[in-house]
Amino acid sequence: MGRSGRRALALIALGIAALMAAPAAEAAVVTGTPLVGYQPNNTVRDMIVVGNTAYIGGSFTALTSADGHTTVTRNHAAAIDMTTGNVLPWNPNVNGTVYTILPAGGNVYLGGSFTTVGGATHKNIAEVNATSGALVAAFANGSRPNRAVRAMVIAGGNLYVGGAFTSPRSYLMEVNATTNAYIPTWQPTVDDQVRALATDTSQTRIVEGGFQQCPTGSGCDGRIGIGAVTTTDGSFLPFAYSGPPTF
Repeated sequence: MGRSGRRALALIALGIAALMAAPAAEAAVVTGTPLVGYQPNNTVRDMIVVGNTAYIGGSFTALTSADGHTTVTRNHAAAIDMTTGNVLPWNPNVNGTVYTILPAGGNVYLGGSFTTVGGATHKNIAEVNATSGALVAAFANGSRPNRAVRAMVIAGGNLYVGGAFTSPRSYLMEVNATTNAYIPTWQPTVDDQVRALATDTSQTRIVEGGFQQCPTGSGCDGRIGIGAVTTTDGSFLPFAYSGPPTF
């Protein structure tokens, strides 16, 4: 075979090799693309999205990137950029589980089972800046619920709090949303912890849910699981729903 024939065969062989290699090269590009997002190292108990930011609270103490190369310390509360999936600088540094998060204005309320936030004493409830996570000093450590806070809602300018606590009152209380001063005139009656709270558009009633029970004779017929009370004094309101009276 002449030189020209051998050269033609060599070019054909190179072309076949390139075609055979093409799928492998393409696959390498796909699998080599970094995944976006961070994974917490323990349970997330609550998540609230405000604009492009997701605030999360729970039992975690760190978040690790999907590729495993980066770990960011965040004790029980963190903020995630919804576009990039990256952990934001927001860092309240809570020393115990955060069960509930409530954004309000430019700040965020945290409720849970903890004793310090940012190194300062705040028992089970605190307010922090929505950008930095720094404590809001005006929201003092006044109410000091003695056990976990599990739910919060704002109505009529005040903060309504539910949970497992029995002091300063049992399971449900109202505090000043600015100072955290306990408001003793709001006196709903429940017998066990409250895990969810909501209000209506008029903000004249609070709907509570969980494993609580209004005692027989209190006006709520021993109802278990869900009920509604006024925002004025916490007295029971008729509350129609599709389930049985007790469940």
